[in-house]
Amino acid sequence: MRGAHHPQPLSAGPASVDEAQARGMVAAVYADIRATLGVSMVNLVWRHLATEPALLAWAWTSVRPLYADGHLERAAATLGASLRLPPVRPLATAALATAGVDRHAQATIAALLSAYERANGCNLLALETLRRGHRRAPGAGAPPPGVAPAHAGELQVAPIAALVVREMPAALATMVHRLNGFGAAGEPRLCATLYRQLAHWPGLIALLVATLDPLATTGALQRLSAGTAAAAQRLAEPLRPRLAALGVPPQPALFESACELFIDDGLRRMIGMVAILRRLLPAAPIPAR
Repeated sequence: MRGAHHPQPLSAGPASVDEAQARGMVAAVYADIRATLGVSMVNLVWRHLATEPALLAWAWTSVRPLYADGHLERAAATLGASLRLPPVRPLATAALATAGVDRHAQATIAALLSAYERANGCNLLALETLRRGHRRAPGAGAPPPGVAPAHAGELQVAPIAALVVREMPAALATMVHRLNGFGAAGEPRLCATLYRQLAHWPGLIALLVATLDPLATTGALQRLSAGTAAAAQRLAEPLRPRLAALGVPPQPALFESACELFIDDGLRRMIGMVAILRRLLPAAPIPAR
């Protein structure tokens, strides 16, 4: 229709290797990531690095000691506790029901958010530590081998496919575009996988945009993102000596661009957003059938 407005197309993210397509060394690293982090999905950070398998192996081997000895998880907990979240009230059950989110959907979404909350903080700190360590060429070695993973148990999350933005109805794509921009300093370069998963419930996307828009308008979400980035930088510095010393990454330019994309554009805003969504969407027990 002439004169109709269409939102700027959102990228579904950079090139990546899907978990189902992973083979050989990439599949082995993915399995170790899931086991060490205690989550059932591999974050896009690692799936993007897997487009260069040697870079994935270098990055994961470098930061794995931080996960395995528990230091990273404790630092991530400190990061989460330091967030200065704007006040939000849980969405009413009736509002969620009207948006098409029943109790089963609430429980599914709550588990999904828990998985992101656990993984995102660790991934942000791991990448920030690795970026700082790479730039300063640390000589410290890894902690002694044989340290068991320190996660609190795996979160089982049923697979939720991430919808492709360009295939969404125009109204839904507009709402996802708006939600994805909350907390960003400028125009986001990628669309968060979480939002494309939540797009299975279009009414929920619209409800979240309406609820959070005032916080975005006042700049509260941007300040939260900036505060998260500053806290991550402080927490990463004492972790730097614990990196495994592996020298220069196989693809330095790709590594630096990945850090800019996922640290500066993605994780720094999504950590606060996931924390807010966890408060808006409290867990709901799945009713017995």
